[in-house]
Amino acid sequence: MLCLSVLACALWGSASAEAALFARLPGEMAERRSNPVAALLPSGKVLVASGYNPSGQDLKTAELFDPATGSFEKLPAELKFGREESASATLRDGKVLLAGSGAAGSLKTAELFNPATNAFESIAAELTVERDGAAAALLPSGKVLIMGGGNSGKDLTSAELYDPEKRTFEAISSQMLIARYSPFAATLPDGRVLVGGGSNLTSTPEYLKSTELFNPATNSFEAFAGSGHEMTENRGEVGVATLPSGKVLIAGGYNSASKSLASAELFNPQSGVFERLPGELAEPRDGSAGALLPDGRVLLAGGYNESKGAEYLKTAEVMNVTAPVVTTAPASSVGAANAILNGTALSDTSSSAYFQYGTSTDYGATTARQTVGASLGPLSVTDALAGLSPGSAYHYRVVAENGGGPSFGADQTFTTARAAASGPRRAPLLTGATQSHARWREGSKLARLSKKSAPVGTTFAFRLDQAATTTFAFAQQTGGRRVNGKCVAQRRSNRHKHACKRTVLRGTLSLSGHAGNNKVSFQGRISRSKKLRPGSYTLLITATNAAGQRSVAQRLTFTIVP
Repeated sequence: MLCLSVLACALWGSASAEAALFARLPGEMAERRSNPVAALLPSGKVLVASGYNPSGQDLKTAELFDPATGSFEKLPAELKFGREESASATLRDGKVLLAGSGAAGSLKTAELFNPATNAFESIAAELTVERDGAAAALLPSGKVLIMGGGNSGKDLTSAELYDPEKRTFEAISSQMLIARYSPFAATLPDGRVLVGGGSNLTSTPEYLKSTELFNPATNSFEAFAGSGHEMTENRGEVGVATLPSGKVLIAGGYNSASKSLASAELFNPQSGVFERLPGELAEPRDGSAGALLPDGRVLLAGGYNESKGAEYLKTAEVMNVTAPVVTTAPASSVGAANAILNGTALSDTSSSAYFQYGTSTDYGATTARQTVGASLGPLSVTDALAGLSPGSAYHYRVVAENGGGPSFGADQTFTTARAAASGPRRAPLLTGATQSHARWREGSKLARLSKKSAPVGTTFAFRLDQAATTTFAFAQQTGGRRVNGKCVAQRRSNRHKHACKRTVLRGTLSLSGHAGNNKVSFQGRISRSKKLRPGSYTLLITATNAAGQRSVAQRLTFTIVP
């Protein structure tokens, strides 16, 4: 299956695939409206105002849509003028501008809806030209771009700016690349305005697929760089909304076949490409009003349905949020007890993301949730694990959720390293064993590590390549009798056997040696209560590390004199 967009992939591939992309609301507007305006207010409610009804009357009425209840409530306040196909934009202070269009056709008047009072306010200043069916978009400066429309049967290319601080309108010298009646306009993430569609009486076909850009940095209209950048279908009088990701939804409308449309598409500003959505509107809508809701859904209200015998609509529908598209990536920095999990999430609305992990595909453990914003491209999701079992295989996958439900990445695995053996991996190397004196007198001090030679006794010196416990074994040769091939101690029973010499261990002591040169000052004592007697001795020095590995013994001989 080929997925053309995030919405398409999520719709067909997520856990929420059963939900329709577009769904009709159970609640209806207070009256039928074609070509109204819709604007999200600071309260989270949506203003739906003006338009015209089956009697051809331009409406002065307005109502509020509450996303929490899905219901519409008619407002007691009315517009100063009846308007349809007027230009509209929400200002930074939350007020809504409505400009042009009216019962007499094109108008120069404009007014504001104040959400603090739920009332409409007049604007003394007027548009620079009369406009019917113009489009408007809020610019990064806070000003409003108003462009196109019609005047006395002529489609316009002119544009102007509304300054909310001065409450004035000012014409700009730049003209649209093509005259457009009832085009759409949407502000993109980089501040430019996408302008497209609409109709042109002098073109064939009359309804347009073409688009262009307004650049607020230069106050000019520009063509897209390169070829393409056209909508998938000729459209005028569409419902439009910019999604949190920056993509633009273009829904419904009217085309050159004199047909109300149920199709919809998305514009991706990153690629400059329009993508047809797989789902269609709940019913065809020509002249609906679109508004982004706080939860990321899009409201499409009112319009006209040619297929129902030219019915003016009271109905509304929403484009549902679709589940994110997620990818589980290979783990990194895998150690004996730790690892970093990686993945990506792509969503048109904000999502929460986390990882499931465990020693089987049942997982059983999850990482903390983290917020992943809406975006045009995949965003990284990472988390660090600790306390894992060494030498074990783990399964994991990334999960992301939004209002459209959860999406699960593919299962991946990693194996932790085996625990390192405690201590060194080889036996110590003990070398260079020497003594300062081979004949010496005993003293009273215990053996100790020292860097100085003792005046009494001797000093043993040696070198270690690693820290190790060093053992000194003191042995003497003494007389014995040979019995059954062995030299044993002389006793009354064997005193007539052949004499022999045997080695007797007289004592040991152990000291903690360090890597490098070591010196042991020794005066004959091997403990506080025991000392060697005068005589000749053989000393064996060995070193044992923490892993129990023992060095080759070094041998010295010395004599203790009285």
